[in-house]
This record gives sequence, C-alpha cells and structure tokens, in this order.
Amino acid sequence: MALLLAYLASRENPDLVDRFAKVDASVRAGQLWRLFTASFLHAGLAHLAVNGFALSVIGPTVEFLYGPVVLLLFFLFGGAVGFAASTVFVPSPSLGASAGLFALLGTLLAFAVRSRDRLLPAVRRAMIREILTVAAFNLALGLVVGFIDNAAHVGGFLGGLALGLLVRPRRRRA
Repeated sequence: MALLLAYLASRENPDLVDRFAKVDASVRAGQLWRLFTASFLHAGLAHLAVNGFALSVIGPTVEFLYGPVVLLLFFLFGGAVGFAASTVFVPSPSLGASAGLFALLGTLLAFAVRSRDRLLPAVRRAMIREILTVAAFNLALGLVVGFIDNAAHVGGFLGGLALGLLVRPRRRRA
C-alpha cells in the first residue's frame, strides 16, 4: 500500500522523484535519507507491479522466519546498502523496491546457509539453489535491460545476506 501511495504521489508531483530518489550528488552532499526513500518510489505502474508481486512472494517467508518488524528492517537497511552501492558504481538516479527485495533474498540465503540443524539437507540445497537462480536470473535481466540498477541489486543482496547472518530467526514452538 505504501508503494502504491508513493507511486500515486510521484504522478501528482514529479518533483517527488527529484527530492527522494537516489541521486549521487545529493547523497554525497549528505542527503542520506535518499538511501531509504528511494525504495518507495517507482518509475511507473509496471515497475510497481513487478516489485509488489516479488514482495508478495518473498516477504511472507521472511516474515514467517523473522517476524514483521525484522522483515521491515531487513528491507529498509538492506535496500539502503543497495542504494549505497549504487551511489558508488552507478552515476544515474535510481529508485524502486528491488534493492530491498534483493536484501530479502540475501536474508533467505543466510537462513538456508546457517540452518543445517533446522532443514533437511535436500531441502536446504534446494532452497539455496532456488535463491541463487532467482538472483542470477534477475541480475542477467539487468545486464540485458540497460536501465536496471544491478549495483543496487547486488548491494541489497549482500546487505541482506550480512543482516541474515547477524540476526537469528525467531524460535517457533512445535
């Protein structure tokens, strides 16, 4: 819902993107909030729909494992790491939820890697393979489509992986 409101607001006020997207010069000048706010702006309805669908697929698993508050923190901080990487490697403005979505993928990879005692070996291998396949497919798409910010994706993934290795999943009662 927040993503939809941000999209609608950007359609009503084109300056919103200029004020809240990742713009290198502005981030380097100290406007660090852009590393967080860029995740809530989208370049169009199709961009919003793709990211909304991805969140609906990935989000529930992360929420089940870590809870809704940690899901939000992983999305926000992992996304900020992604946009920080984008600031270093991509000079053009950037926006969208995909840096945070890649952070959630990285979080799931961290869970699979560290869950030898919680997952059957075959399930663990399948989970790792599927996460890496989804990430690789999306990064390949970014190489084909020139306007996709792969630096934000890789940075988000690595940020989520680090957060997932640092934060333990919540314990579930049997």
